[in-house]
Amino acid sequence: MKSAYESSAVLDDLGDKVVDGIAIAVRETRRDLAEYREMRPAWVAEHSERGLANWIHDRLWAHLQRQLEHLPECTFDNDEPERHFRVGTKYHFRAKRHDEYGSIATYPTQGALDFMEQQLTLDGMEEVRLIGGYLWDRETRAVLDAVISLRDSIDNVIWLELLGTPATGSSATPLSPTGPEGPRLPDVVTDTDTDAGSSTGDAS
Repeated sequence: MKSAYESSAVLDDLGDKVVDGIAIAVRETRRDLAEYREMRPAWVAEHSERGLANWIHDRLWAHLQRQLEHLPECTFDNDEPERHFRVGTKYHFRAKRHDEYGSIATYPTQGALDFMEQQLTLDGMEEVRLIGGYLWDRETRAVLDAVISLRDSIDNVIWLELLGTPATGSSATPLSPTGPEGPRLPDVVTDTDTDAGSSTGDAS
């Protein structure tokens, strides 16, 4: 029997509409950044890391609301700076970017630190605190794949799931983040990639 905080159990419980909605929100955010870069390349180049991260976060949040707030199980709280949303009474989300190791950055308010702590049990959890967002390539300043992660403290990543793009029919694929001293996250092959490349080899 799956425990309440295993990644597969959590994604199944969230359902396709929520998981796909997060993936679509990230895809649309990526498009917004591409359009911004095309229209105002100098402005993008001149952004500080924090400034660009804030711009992307605003776009991501707008798309998350557009994709999810119409669902009866989803409720949004726009109490800045700690915006969050809930799925039912069990799942509590914040939106963040992740590096290749699954690490995130947050201003260390008590509320933010408390959010990162889990009250894990084997038989169930009153609240599962999750981070929905995307992988970020710092060198190219690019929004990569949509992800959902669960951690117990800001530095302890329990799991991170790479979400497939809904249009391709690919499913979420589990990753195992490692620390900065270890290797980078592995290339991931989704179900759709496997089907398409069965006769020619893997695609990543």
